[in-house]
This record gives sequence, C-alpha cells and structure tokens, in this order.
Amino acid sequence: MFKNSGRGIEEKRNYWNKRYSAEGEIWGRLPSETCVVAAEAFKQMGVNTLMVPGCGYGRHSNYLSSIGFNVLGFDVSDIAISLAKEKKGPNVKYMNLDVLELSSLSERFDAIYSFNLIHLFKEEERQYILESFRQHLKGPSILAFTTFSTRDIDFGKGTKIEYNIFETKPGRPVHFYNESELRAVLRDWEIIELIHHSECEDHGNYPHTHSLWYCLCKVM
Repeated sequence: MFKNSGRGIEEKRNYWNKRYSAEGEIWGRLPSETCVVAAEAFKQMGVNTLMVPGCGYGRHSNYLSSIGFNVLGFDVSDIAISLAKEKKGPNVKYMNLDVLELSSLSERFDAIYSFNLIHLFKEEERQYILESFRQHLKGPSILAFTTFSTRDIDFGKGTKIEYNIFETKPGRPVHFYNESELRAVLRDWEIIELIHHSECEDHGNYPHTHSLWYCLCKVM
C-alpha cells in the first residue's frame, strides 16, 4: 500500500513556494484552452460540483466558478493559495492541501479538472492519485486532466529518475506519457476523449509550447 512521505510533500511545498514567491502568477490569469473545453463537457454531462487539485493561484478554479460551477481548489503551496484567495471567484473555496493527502478530504464531487499535475509524481504516487480521484467522485464521475507527452520538447532532458521521468528543472521531476502507457493506466476508466494538445506558455523567460495529452474520462 502506498504511504505518504511527509518529507516529500514538504520538499514540493518548498519548491512551489519559491516559484510562486519569485514569479507570482506564473502562467497568467487566463485558463488553459483545455479548461474551457472541459467546462463545456462538464455542462453537457450535468456536472455541478468540481474539484481542482494543484490549483495554484486559482486561474482555472476562478474561471470554472465564474461560469456556474461550485469549486474546491487546493494546492500544496500555501503561497499559491494566498494568491488564489486574493482574487477568489464566486462559489469557490480554497485549501492548502497536497494531492497525496486526499484521504483527509471527505467531500465527493461530480467531476475533477487537473491541469499538468499527475506527471509531477513517481509511478506509485501516480497510481495512488488516480485511485484517490476515483474515490472522490460521485454522480457523473468525470475526470478531465492534462499531462506531458513524450512529444514534448523537454522529453529526455535532465537527469533520468525513473522510466520516462526526467528532472528537467532542479527539484521538479516530470513523467512523460506515450499513448499506450496512458491507455494502460486508464484501463479501469472509460476514455471519452484522448487527444494531443499544444499549450503555449511565456512566463518570463521565453515563449515556448508544451505538447500535452488532454484526457476526458469517467468512472466505469
């Protein structure tokens, strides 16, 4: 059985606190295109309550709440949560919580939107996160998420940690998925949509584009 590492969570908290302290709203205020697409799917499927793990400073949570969803956003970084609360949208609440601590959360939700979070963990942790997501879903039981693809420009760069995991930045290992692996780990979910998405970013260094998987699936 997977066991949380308090030390590991604290290391992540320190890493993201440093980044948010130095860079603030790193990815701007507009939501990812995948969030807008997911929101339309949520509406069609009758979703009301949403969980947004790894919400950062709230750009997706605030957008989703502004168009009518009731949202809980949480993040391991207390600095990110402080930033999120400063621009808190309607029908949204924020918590300082790590995704590996979901067992402490009793609420269940119609859907989950997770942006570029799952790939930040090792294999055992990723399995635990997906199972935790399943346990916190009810009703429509929809999961929409993005994760890095092996087509990404950073694939293979940095120190190799595990299979297809590379520390592309000090203190931030990233797992890159190919399609067969992603379908395998989602074998207990009904995959509604699985596509490649190009996400453009410019957070103070240089404009660049990441190659992501966007997946929409539901509990079988």
